[in-house]
Amino acid sequence: MVDDSDQTLIRAYVRHRCEHSFADLVHRHLSMVHSTALRILRDAALAEEVTQGVFLALARNSVQLQRRPSLTGWLHETARNLSINTVRSEERRRQRECEAVTMETLNADESQETWHQLAPRLDEAITQLKRGEREVILWRYFEHQTAEQIGVRLGLGPEAAQKRVARAMDRLRAIFDKQGLTISAASLAAILSAEAVKAAPAGLAVAAIAAGNGLASLTTTSTIQLIMASTQTKLGIAALVALSVTTPIVLQHLANQRLKEEVAVLRQQTAETEKLREDGERLRMEAQSSETQRSREQTELARLRGESAALKARAAKAEAKTPTKAESKTADAAQASKGKLLLAAEMRNVGFADPASAYQTLQWAKINGDTNVIFNALAWGDERTRAEVEAVFAAAPEAVRAKYGSADEFMLHLSDRSKPHEDRDILVSSRILEQNDVSAEEAALQVEYNWADGTTTTGPITFVRIGNDWRQALNFDRPAVGKLNSGLQAEGAALANQPASK
Repeated sequence: MVDDSDQTLIRAYVRHRCEHSFADLVHRHLSMVHSTALRILRDAALAEEVTQGVFLALARNSVQLQRRPSLTGWLHETARNLSINTVRSEERRRQRECEAVTMETLNADESQETWHQLAPRLDEAITQLKRGEREVILWRYFEHQTAEQIGVRLGLGPEAAQKRVARAMDRLRAIFDKQGLTISAASLAAILSAEAVKAAPAGLAVAAIAAGNGLASLTTTSTIQLIMASTQTKLGIAALVALSVTTPIVLQHLANQRLKEEVAVLRQQTAETEKLREDGERLRMEAQSSETQRSREQTELARLRGESAALKARAAKAEAKTPTKAESKTADAAQASKGKLLLAAEMRNVGFADPASAYQTLQWAKINGDTNVIFNALAWGDERTRAEVEAVFAAAPEAVRAKYGSADEFMLHLSDRSKPHEDRDILVSSRILEQNDVSAEEAALQVEYNWADGTTTTGPITFVRIGNDWRQALNFDRPAVGKLNSGLQAEGAALANQPASK
């Protein structure tokens, strides 16, 4: 559903500071984040700390994440990175504290031998997948979504979505095979379904929600202090037991004093780092707000210019010829049969119940930059078109493929007109001239477009029905596919000629 997508919830949190929206995001992804941290850390307490840190990072980076249709991949990557950093910190602490008690290892059960071989490599292998492949595996086996639910997100049918998941699983199996771990597709799917995500501890959701909304005193500094305090307490007890037998009391006192001094230094450094980070974030937000406002003003000015030019052109035509009564009646009848002229500012999200509604909803999404609605409003016209576009994208330069991630993302980029560069890219108004119902599952609309530079164009749009909704079909003839290929090659050459960022 569009209304409860990750993108909708994160936007509600950013724009209205809606705590319920953030809580919904935490409940949706909590178990996946906690399980990822627990696999890497093998420590329940540290896994809880990392989980809270991930959702704290989500709250702090919420502005940058508004355009992501799904947060699953970002949350998984953040959980992995924080877990690896925590492992390294723990290792350095163990090296400094020779008296620490050796961590107890888990005894592997013979029935779970394959899982114990797979678990340490799983998250690293997932990060090697392409973005689209990583998303579908996380949705299917980490969030336990059905093929129908995945298909709704991708704008595909259940069978096509299942094929997408199967291809991603083959890529994951190939990565494990290169590492010397051979496993069948059925076994890998069964293990991931049963073991990849375990229920998070009770109460962890409350702590994570508080971390994002600022409802509790759990800040980055206080979290580090709690870890240090907990670590110091545990090590103090272990050292007291060991040193009471082998070490004089004087040496124990000196060691404890040294630890206190190191903790004090770390606390001070952490406080200074946090203050610098907050100052930098505040300055970045102010600059971004100013840039966004300037972009909106430029877009609004271009739109007003376009409307003014269109009105002047119509007034000139009206002065040049005054129709007779008979001509007026004929024109009025023709106008009524062709449909109402709809200004861009009047377009609304009216759903996808019929082709006309789907057209208006798609134009509204393009004007407002709602990529999630755009993604749901498009569908491949047929498998041949999809295969040809994917083949063109696969042959594009590496820099272009890295920029867009997949053929689906590239087509979404082409359909997004929320940031026009010229007046001819700004739609002022449009009307549906004619609707031709090809079949119960396909219809064609003939549409008139009025652009900001005063030009008017017409063209057909094909819509297909998927379930109860209508979506615009992506159909390309061979010349159009050739243009896509030329555009991708030119963009790759431009990216290659850009100077490398320092």
